[in-house]
Amino acid sequence: MSHRNYDHAYFENEQGTKVPGENLYFNKFRELGKPWNQNVDLTNYLDPSLRTQLQPQVIPRQSQGMASRYDFYIGQKTWNALARSPPPVLKVTLLFGVERDLDNLGLRYYFEQVEDRVLINIPGREGARWNIGISGLVDSSLGIVTNQVQDFFNLIGFTSPYTITTLAAYSTGYGGLNQTVNEGLIPLKDVETVVYYDCVYRADKPALPSGEAPVALSAAETNNGADEIDASHNGSAFNTQRARKKLLDATSNNVKIVAYMATTGGSPLYKNPTISGPQYTVDIPTKIDLRAATPGSPVTLVECLFALTITRCLAYAEIEGQVNAREVPASFKDLRAGFPQRGQVASSTATLAAKPGFSPTTTLLDWGRANAAKVKTAQKDIDAAIKLISDRELMYVGGYPGPTNVAGALHAALLPEFGWEFLL
Repeated sequence: MSHRNYDHAYFENEQGTKVPGENLYFNKFRELGKPWNQNVDLTNYLDPSLRTQLQPQVIPRQSQGMASRYDFYIGQKTWNALARSPPPVLKVTLLFGVERDLDNLGLRYYFEQVEDRVLINIPGREGARWNIGISGLVDSSLGIVTNQVQDFFNLIGFTSPYTITTLAAYSTGYGGLNQTVNEGLIPLKDVETVVYYDCVYRADKPALPSGEAPVALSAAETNNGADEIDASHNGSAFNTQRARKKLLDATSNNVKIVAYMATTGGSPLYKNPTISGPQYTVDIPTKIDLRAATPGSPVTLVECLFALTITRCLAYAEIEGQVNAREVPASFKDLRAGFPQRGQVASSTATLAAKPGFSPTTTLLDWGRANAAKVKTAQKDIDAAIKLISDRELMYVGGYPGPTNVAGALHAALLPEFGWEFLL
């Protein structure tokens, strides 16, 4: 039996035609004949071998000058709206992620619900990581000779006006977002929303530009001690805080900055806080911390998210035949009755509000409370479920998350479940 790759549907609401001879389905939003899917290999304007950087980063010699795949998507409603006279001013979302995140995280479905949005997915590098950026302007004084965002519109022959309104980072993409801002690669004045999906780090490197004074930290994020993943951060450039300041300055403080937090590895806390309560390494104005306590609730937010994302993953895998019913733990099958579709569950009461294309019906915690006994029972089967998900590569090509990183399921759930809230 073949496993999924990024051409296939990972969610039921993206299921297209069946792959001949396989227990797999194509993604209906990227099948042949859909002109609004584009991908191009582009050079990385954060590569110091290509242009002089304000903050040169270290890239392995064999990878210097390397082009990477960038993906571009316009939903059909937006495509059709462009035929109007005058056409809408398009709002561009730049998502800095891992690689082809729009595919396995099911993001096309969300962009299909609106008529004025475009998604550009910028890749990242794990392991010996480095940052990948994108240009949205031309500035010869900075060595930026191509507007890569405009190049995508040119590729499909669009002359419609657009603005870059949303910047988002997932996982290793935080560095690409920060340094695209810090290196001046894109215009910032029209940015309305910036979102970090479980990648809330100071971003200690690359080092500060020569002669630049350290950025001012808020009292809530000032701590010279260790956090949960770094024993020391002496000499940190605080690049996330630097990007935050540039965005606030460019927008006259009219940008909304949001962080979803679900794991220690993605959003570490300081071990010895200098303020009351948990202390984050970056003071993000709007925090959706799914590790937060839920006083009086029979279930925690983490338990709810495990139950929601694993139930959804295994239910669709059973539909397509990647797993059979006997393999799925009964506790996750028991949660399927009345199971909400993607886009119907809000991460918090603050986001439980209708917006164009979406009408959420419940919050994550309220859904968990309504199914508390079943959610609790399912926790006992998480290890078995994650092993099945990893063995069949149901979330990621390569088997992430796996038995040694069960919390990776929480990390990988944020965009598929809550991308509709702030990504567009």
